Parts: sequence; structure tokens; C-alpha cells
Amino acid sequence: MGSSKSFSKRITSDVLLTVSILLIVILLIVSVCSHLLMAKEATKSVESSLEAATKDIELTLQSAEITTMVLSRVAEYGIEDAASLSKLVYSTVQENPIVVGSTIAFCQSEEMGEGKAFYAYSLNDSVQVKPIKGSELAEKAWYQLTLQQRTACWSEPFFDNWGCNHWVAAYCIPLTKASGEVYAVVTTEVPLDWIANKVNSIHPYMHSHTTIASHDGAIMNMKLDTSEEEETLLSFADQQGDATAQQVARRMMNGESGVDNVGGINNRQFVVYGPLNNGWSAAIVCGYREVLQNSIRLHQLVLLLAVIGILVLYFVCTHTIKKLTHPLTELSEAALSMAKGNFSAQLPEIKTEDEMMRLRDSFAYMQKSITEYIAELKTTTSANERMESELNVARNIQLGMLPKDFPVLDCCQLYAKMEPAKQVGGDLYDFRIKDNMLYFVVGDVSGKGVPAALVMAITRAAFRFFIGLGMPMNEVVGRINRSIAERNDHCMFVTLFAGRIDLKTGEMRYCNAGHNPIIVAPAMGDAYYLKCKTNLAVGLLFDFEYEEESMTLQPGTRLMLYTDGVTEAETADKQQFGEDRLLQLASDLAGNRCSAQEATCKVFGAVKDFVQGNDQNDDTTLLLLEFSKLLEN
Repeated sequence: MGSSKSFSKRITSDVLLTVSILLIVILLIVSVCSHLLMAKEATKSVESSLEAATKDIELTLQSAEITTMVLSRVAEYGIEDAASLSKLVYSTVQENPIVVGSTIAFCQSEEMGEGKAFYAYSLNDSVQVKPIKGSELAEKAWYQLTLQQRTACWSEPFFDNWGCNHWVAAYCIPLTKASGEVYAVVTTEVPLDWIANKVNSIHPYMHSHTTIASHDGAIMNMKLDTSEEEETLLSFADQQGDATAQQVARRMMNGESGVDNVGGINNRQFVVYGPLNNGWSAAIVCGYREVLQNSIRLHQLVLLLAVIGILVLYFVCTHTIKKLTHPLTELSEAALSMAKGNFSAQLPEIKTEDEMMRLRDSFAYMQKSITEYIAELKTTTSANERMESELNVARNIQLGMLPKDFPVLDCCQLYAKMEPAKQVGGDLYDFRIKDNMLYFVVGDVSGKGVPAALVMAITRAAFRFFIGLGMPMNEVVGRINRSIAERNDHCMFVTLFAGRIDLKTGEMRYCNAGHNPIIVAPAMGDAYYLKCKTNLAVGLLFDFEYEEESMTLQPGTRLMLYTDGVTEAETADKQQFGEDRLLQLASDLAGNRCSAQEATCKVFGAVKDFVQGNDQNDDTTLLLLEFSKLLEN
């Protein structure tokens, strides 16, 4: 045998395959567990960084909020002259480095007349103050937002073109009357570039980045040097084309916190986000590859060690298994020699008391047994050949018992066919015309083979004898029953349908002994199964009383008698030909008005096509009789 197919190499390959699968499974478990653990630790680290950063930013923003509250308390005392208002906003900007602008704006009313506002701003390390017209004030979104909400709030980012020329976010406090009407708005402005520098300095990992967003999703830490429209969380998520990123943006705008995965397979990132006290939201985005790079290196090392281990195992297995299986090679060569007919081939000597020795002893015993078996087989084969010859003779004798000459008369025509499942079978059919009477019978003996064939021969002979005595059909069947039931030690039985047609009148008298219902196809109308009394099959009860029935056949009526080998013919997936299919086929054949022989052959052909080559599991018999017209006197 070739070494490429040797048993030792197959064992080696199986061992290596098993070990490789185990290593891969272990590596996958280690990989998943380490990834999950490192991702969990990274999440905690990023959450801590986010919490620390948000607290730092919140403290600074709170100082701006406190400054605005102090400014609003002073403004509530009713300071109305321009000099005092200018000095107030000037000192607010001058004394707070984080504040780049401040406004006190009184609304227009009947009591105060036209509204007046003063705006202080930082520009080139100096503080400037200027009055603001009511029309300019009304155009500002932060002003309208404060009037609508009537409560302190942070505005959305906007570009302040009044003086400081910065992107800013303003903390606004409304001053209200006892009636709840807003009569003034006080603000301080924080530059977004300060927020950007603060946020962009947060790096839990080298390539991670942090984002601060307003209530409406405007990104606070973007680089803005002009008055272009700001970028928002939703617009940024839309640019990424990631549905998860869009969901994260909406959750941040709703003030939710959490951890989510965004990006594709090659750019997978996780986002940790949470709200600030003022309603803004902060998020830190980290790349998976960067977070899990230590885990990836560990996996690469484990994989390298696994490959080295498999190579070492391969060389050890190859040497050891080849040595252990060498006796098998010699045994296989001896077996090949025996397969070529040399049953005295020399077997190898094996000294180890193990399975190899027992296998060698088994080969020796097999050599002896095969030699003896061949001698016995020659004797058995000769006997089987004689039995096969005798069964073929029995088959020819059985088929010779059944009538083959089918009369074609003006008044009727008939044709029948039987195919046994084995060499000999247990189905039967017969007919005889006597004294203008047509006698016919179809039967099925229980079982198959030689016993069924013997019972079939007895049944046919009894039918021939008793119809010659001119008895009614129930008496004919009763006599056949007693003939078979007597000394029926093996409890074999026969189902029969026997009938007699008066060719002058068309009257049919029949008796059904447990057989399949026959099909009646009238000249006009659909074919149907004949309903009749179900008597006991013959051979079961010695003194059973059978009942006879009758009906009148109209000219052109066709009768189809069959055994269950037709309806129970099966395909390979156990689907049966069935009574419905046979009834439809009988109707179609009656409509075509083909001859009895053609119709019988077509039924057998339909059954053969249905089973698609599946083996015949029962004897198949069909007798087709057509009553054409009444016999003239």
C-alpha cells in the first residue's frame, strides 16, 4: 500500500486535527474572555476620565453661572443710568478671565419706554462696552429663548459679531416682575475655544477624542475661526452613515448616558457618554484596536506557541505511531495476498501480548475459516441452483394455471394480468363462460412465495369445480371457504371477489369475501367504487355464512377488479398509488373507450411510472371486464 494512505499517517493526521481543534477552541475562549475583560476595564477607565473631565468643565461653567447670578442680583436693584450699567458689565468681563462677553438688556415696556442694553466684550486684551439697539437685541436667539423659557439657561453656540468675534455659549438669567413678566435679561458668554482646548486635552488613549455637545447637539469643541454654521452630532453621524452613531447622537441630546459600539468592522469604536449638570452632554470615543492592542499581541504569542507545539507533536507522532503500526502493514500485505486467493499467505510474527497479537491470531483463524467456508459454499451454491431452477419451473406452472386466452365477444370482452412479487405469488384471477353466464373471480392469498402459490392453486381449482355445479355465488364462496379452512394449520386466508353475469339480462350476482371494492365505470357518468357487504375472507372461519348481492349492468359498463398490489404500490419515500388515483385512471380509460387489453396495460404502466423503479412489494393483479351489450337469443 502507498505511504500516502498508510494507517500511521491517518492516525497522525487525526491526532493533529484533534489537537488543533482543541487549541483553536481554547484560543477562541481565551480571546473572547480577554477581549471582554479588557473592554470592560477600558470602559471603566474611560468612564472615570469622562467623569473627571466633566467635573472640571462643570466647575468652570458654574463660576460663569455664579458670575451671571451676581450680575443679575445687582441689576435687580433698579440701576437704570447708562454709566452704571456700562460699568457693571465692564467689571464682569474685566474680573473673570473665562468670560469674553456680558450683556444687561432691558426689554421695551410702557413703564420704561424703549428697551436699552449694554454689552461688554474682551478684544485684544482690553474690555470694550457699547450700547445695543432694541432691534439688534430682538434678532438674537439667546434673547428670544430666555424670554420664552423665563428661567436661567445655557444658549446654543452662536457667533458673537457684536464685538468679541468668537463662537460662544451664553448663560442667560431673566429678571421678572411679580406678575412673571420678563423685564430684563442678564448674560455672560464663555468662548468655545476655551471649551475646545479643555476637552481636546482629554486623551485616555493616544488616538481617542472627546466631544462636548449642547442641548440641540451642537459640538462645542470644534475648531471655529469663522462665523460658519456649527457642526452638530446628528450631522456628524449622518456623514458617518452609521445607524448606531445616529442613535448615540439622539441619546446624548436626550441627556442619557451609556456605552455603545459604532463604526464598521475595520473601524470599530466604542463611545462612552453622559450628561453635564447644565444639560450639555460629553462623550469619549476610543478605537477598539488601540484599546485591545495588548490582547492582540497576547493572542499572536499564543498562536505562535500553538503552531510550534503542533510541529513538535507532528514529528513525535510520526515516529511513534509508525513504529507501533508497522505490524499492521505486514498484516495488510498478507490480507491483500489472501484477497487474491492465496489463503496460505505467511502472517507476521508478533511477540507483544496486546491487540496486535490478537489481530494476528484472528487473521490465522480467518484463513482456516475461509478455507472451510469455500468448501461449504460450493455445496450450498449447487443446492441453491437446483432450488432456483425448481422455483422457475413452479412460476411457469403457476402462470400456466391462469387463463391466457381472453375471448372477444360482441356482448363482452375481458383481459387480465398478474405479476408476482417473487418467483411465485399468491394472487389469482379466473373466468369461465357457461350457459350464457360469465363467471369471474379475483383473489389475494395472505403471504407470498410457495405457500401462497399452493393456496392460490387450491382456491382456483375449487372455484372452477363449484361454478360447474351451478351454485349461487355465496354458496360457491362458502364451499371454497370450507375447503381452505379445513386443516388450515398455518391460518392462511384468501380475499375474493367472485361474480356471475347473465349475458342475456345483464344481471350480475356477486359475493365479496373481504376483498378490495371493485370499480364500476358506466357508459354514461363517472366511475365509482361498488359498495357491497364485506364478508369474512375465506379460510378463517369454517362455517361462516356468506351473503350474495346483485345489480344490473347497463350495456357499455366496465368493471375493474384488482388486488391491493395496485393501490398499495409505493415510491421510495413510501407514497402509495392509492384508490383515488386508480379511480381517476379508470374514469379516463372508460372515456377513451380503449380495449380491455389496452386499458389493463395502461394501468400497469401507470403503476410502474409512479413507483419510479422502486421494488415491487406485493403481487399485482388486474382483471378488466366490459359488458358491451345484451346477448341475443
